[in-house]
Amino acid sequence: MKRLSFAALAISALVLVFAACGEKKFRGYKQTKTGLYYKITTKNDKGKMPQQGDYLLLDVSFDADFDTTIVMPEREMESLLEAPRFQGDLFEAYSLLKEGEEGEFYIKADSFMMYFLGVMPPPTVKPESMLHFKIKIKEVKPKEKFEAEMAVKRKEYEEMLEQKKEEEKTALTSYLSEKKVTVKPTASGLYYIETTNRPKRVCTTKSPPKTTRGKCLNKEIICCWNCRLTQILIQRSFFLLRKCRKE
Repeated sequence: MKRLSFAALAISALVLVFAACGEKKFRGYKQTKTGLYYKITTKNDKGKMPQQGDYLLLDVSFDADFDTTIVMPEREMESLLEAPRFQGDLFEAYSLLKEGEEGEFYIKADSFMMYFLGVMPPPTVKPESMLHFKIKIKEVKPKEKFEAEMAVKRKEYEEMLEQKKEEEKTALTSYLSEKKVTVKPTASGLYYIETTNRPKRVCTTKSPPKTTRGKCLNKEIICCWNCRLTQILIQRSFFLLRKCRKE
């Protein structure tokens, strides 16, 4: 009975230790109804509060106290504020900040990896494992303004593509005229040109090689007996190396 009481006491002590550690980690943080721990470190009462669909320009970094290899240094990111993918996720963290504000957040590591990174958590990630995020919202653009800017950029990109097409068409016409190419292109735009030029003799020896004529892939080639190399000129200006068969 005494042993049982001692075991129960030890377990209770361990629970209290882990609870105290957890409380220490989250000290100074508030908790939302979804379980997200957050702390606003820089406030801006005049900043815009983002809404779903708004464009956000952010500075984001995170680390994990359970694994020192899981870390992302601060970097500038762009994101649209979407509906939460799980309770206490990154989008909920964004929605708690105004433009110009900074905050720190604890987000469940396994859910973040599955729903945001699209990977299964490694064995080191436990259900209680948390990622510590530092987030700053640098700019908030309403959805309508963002979509209008994207439409302008899309139009500029399409105009640039058309300009490039015209430049390529002019360059191709000039080349065909200079090379006196008279064949018509195929439906895909390929210019198919047949040539009767005989390939150069290939040999690495200093003495004059003995040659013989042969056929390979129905094309006439010259075989060099000393170096046993063959060269063939094929359609579309590609070269294929093959063993040749003597006539």
